[in-house]
Amino acid sequence: ESDRGLPGRIPVRLDELAESVLDAHEELAAKHGVTLHRKLSERLVPGDPVLLERLIANLVANAVIYNEPGGWAEVEVAIADQPALAVRNTGQHIPAEDVTSLFEPFRRLGADRTSNSGGVGLGLSIVRSIAAAHEGTVRARPRPEGGLIAEIEFPDPSA
Repeated sequence: ESDRGLPGRIPVRLDELAESVLDAHEELAAKHGVTLHRKLSERLVPGDPVLLERLIANLVANAVIYNEPGGWAEVEVAIADQPALAVRNTGQHIPAEDVTSLFEPFRRLGADRTSNSGGVGLGLSIVRSIAAAHEGTVRARPRPEGGLIAEIEFPDPSA
């Protein structure tokens, strides 16, 4: 659905959506032994609140599920001169050359689509699609200590 673009946009408080998603993922994080951190500044993004919530939820779920016991995941909604949303997490080492493929459908690091992690490798491709529908971009890079940093930028609503 998000590949077709957005029929309309309304101002959405990205920080409030992130807070709600993090609250909803506390139980999953506890089950995986992962601590959730929040750095949420007020940020308005023109868009579809349901799709933006799905984007955040997919990033948070991936940051928790593909982490390690005792690890952490951090969600940051930043002020206007920085990426709107950043999700950072601990976890296994990810080779830089493999990061781009994680955003392709049915792709996961070190596993084919039939492994037992509970997903089929669509979460991050959905993130990319939703960002594109909002005329945004997704950048991701490995953390040197292991895990991933994913950043989403949206166009400046005042431009």
